[in-house]
Amino acid sequence: MASGSRPLGEILKEEGAITDELLELALKEQRHTGEMLGEVLLRLGFISENTLLKALSKQIGDENEHDELEVDEKIPKKLPKEYAIRFSIIPIRIENGDTLVIVSPNVVSIPEILPIIRKYYGNYKIELKKIGNNEFDELFKRFYGARYNIDQIVNDILKRIDRNINVGEDRSIIDLVNHILYKAIEEDASDVHIETGSNVTRIKFRIDGILRVRLVLPKKIHNSIIVRLKIMAGLDISESRLPLDGHFTIKYGKREVDVRLATSPALYGEIAVLRLLNIRGELPELSKLGYSPRELQKLSLIAKQPYGIILATGPTGSGKTTTLYAMLEHVFSLKKCITTIEDPPEIKWDLIRQIAVNEKAGLTFEKALRSILRQDPDIILIGEIRDLTTADIAIKAAETGHLVLSTLHSNLSTDAPYRLANMGTQTASLGPALLAVIGQRLLRKICPHCIYQYEANGEEKQILGLDSTREIILAKGKGCMECNFTGYKGRIVVGEVFIPDQELQNDIVNLRSISAIELRKKAIQKGMKPIYKDAVEKVLSRITTVEELERVLKTSKGLQ
Repeated sequence: MASGSRPLGEILKEEGAITDELLELALKEQRHTGEMLGEVLLRLGFISENTLLKALSKQIGDENEHDELEVDEKIPKKLPKEYAIRFSIIPIRIENGDTLVIVSPNVVSIPEILPIIRKYYGNYKIELKKIGNNEFDELFKRFYGARYNIDQIVNDILKRIDRNINVGEDRSIIDLVNHILYKAIEEDASDVHIETGSNVTRIKFRIDGILRVRLVLPKKIHNSIIVRLKIMAGLDISESRLPLDGHFTIKYGKREVDVRLATSPALYGEIAVLRLLNIRGELPELSKLGYSPRELQKLSLIAKQPYGIILATGPTGSGKTTTLYAMLEHVFSLKKCITTIEDPPEIKWDLIRQIAVNEKAGLTFEKALRSILRQDPDIILIGEIRDLTTADIAIKAAETGHLVLSTLHSNLSTDAPYRLANMGTQTASLGPALLAVIGQRLLRKICPHCIYQYEANGEEKQILGLDSTREIILAKGKGCMECNFTGYKGRIVVGEVFIPDQELQNDIVNLRSISAIELRKKAIQKGMKPIYKDAVEKVLSRITTVEELERVLKTSKGLQ
């Protein structure tokens, strides 16, 4: 720390990022581990990486943020490319004869890189400087070239396959699979699909909810990719006739990204789908999900209730778990016992108890839930209610003084009671226990770098339910390098929050006497803003487009 600079903890408190209680806990942990305070705060999940970087910039002063990057051409070349990739670091110069300056776009753990630096540079002090991602990429290309030469890697693999050499653990296939995963992480992909046709293998990334082809490879190397992924996930590489599930962790710079792997046999060879969990490595914040101030206030209030059930509904990939974790983060306190049961945990958080379901070992949602109810939890998050037994235990837990959060597959928030009733749940218990149901989707946001405005046409006004004579100004993205020429960058939540009052709770108890459409109409009459209306407001606010609303919510229009 520079002389005269203020303590990091003081700056973070001043910014409202942490409380005295959390800072005291982090300082105690720091005394035990010897880590830097910023590293402790990140590891414990108290702050995000962006918050830390802003505080560090403030600590060292703006004058250092704009230093021109001076590079001694000989210094970066001493560090092997594989370590520059692995840790996202580039040593650039030696200052004052005893200090090695290292740049990175991420927060770097000095103890982690120290053995490597000692090996290739000797016993220098280390000074870390943060630079932007683009600046880092340009510097990397300058000294190391492209991160991977895919053509060369593929040719190496093909040669070894032609010589009947098993390449599952070969360096070239490791580099290829790592390149695919690193590229997916860099592009904020949520899923990677690896599928084969009669002649080629296609690598697709799901980015902002849309699948895009990112790489086309010779079919000859398809099995080698699948074998490598199975090795990483600890699966049986000889089994290709049955679906397999596993998971592994991959390190990318400072972050550890959890990857869930599912394989299944298909006509032209095994398919692999990888789900990348919590890529950004930070806890979601309720205020940043995209809910309107009115809905945000509702979510904040129900999250603070002492007992009852809160459900998040929507299709796979609609951000349900993220919303529930944001609610947990919103009410987190060291005085509360928070336990999650997931398959597997999607967001790692050191300060709460997280249980991974393992059905092969006999640890089901039901068994885990029965077990933790004997451990005096205040709040329980269940990854998903899939069956009657789990639903019944969750309701009983809510009735006996626990706050229970879970996800459920139903199209609309008001469909949730019917979905549970179809499982066999007793509505007499469900009605009083149900605090709220959140129904949500994710819509792509217009890219801020290429956004332009235009006047809506008649068809667009009709879709939005607006008077055709009104002048309405909407927006789209032209497409640029920042958004891969899609016109969209990032996603935002559109949702509805169904909070049953006493009358609606009675309707749920007597669910057979009221139809799903009637229950929904009643909820809207009592103040629930339907999800389609929320989406329309975001289109009119020029956050997203009419086309995106139609793509995701067309079938919900008549249920406003």
